[in-house]
Amino acid sequence: MSSPVLAQAVKSKTQCKPTDAKLTYECTVMLMLDGKPVTGADIMVKADMPAMPMAHNVKPVPAKAMHHADGQYSFQIELEMFGEWKFTYDLAKPFRDRLGEKIMFSSGDPNEMKKEKMGTHRHN
Repeated sequence: MSSPVLAQAVKSKTQCKPTDAKLTYECTVMLMLDGKPVTGADIMVKADMPAMPMAHNVKPVPAKAMHHADGQYSFQIELEMFGEWKFTYDLAKPFRDRLGEKIMFSSGDPNEMKKEKMGTHRHN
């Protein structure tokens, strides 16, 4: 009798820093699978406010691989207001997947942003 193979979830860790433009952030996301960096990913980033579905969302932006760090991708995103935002990462390569994080943005110290991981949905 064989044991079932459970797919490991891709994990993300996002950090955002404010830019000089109000509500615009330079963000970096680290993607890991089985403890190893996910390289060669094709990622689109969406953002919306869970507390106000369909009321506040921003245009999706691509995340670009950072050449000096495997598994790290950068993107710039302009939010509509402070508050809790859900970032959704749609991966098209090297496999299809969707994952995300909730991040609290405030006018205070950006290092105080709280993060909550969300489920991952694999689409092979």
